[in-house]
Amino acid sequence: MDLCLSVFPWAEFRSTKGAIKLHVGLNRSGYLPEFMHIIEGKTHDAKAAKSLKLSSGSIVVFDKACNDYAWYKQLEDNGIFFVTMAW
Repeated sequence: MDLCLSVFPWAEFRSTKGAIKLHVGLNRSGYLPEFMHIIEGKTHDAKAAKSLKLSSGSIVVFDKACNDYAWYKQLEDNGIFFVTMAW
């Protein structure tokens, strides 16, 4: 999410731009947020995703930036499903 640095100086991403990343977990039964994890815009998504505590049966959706087959195996071993881009 792009942010205006003059309003959010703590979200510095570049010298003239602010940014944050928001990861949201939805409860499958009611589609209500279970958690929201806000990180700095400079933090790589894979690092943030791996720090989330996901329960068995969760479904994770992410882009190919998280291309880590060992992590995919950990998700599978814990009963967590994932969707990502193939290329």
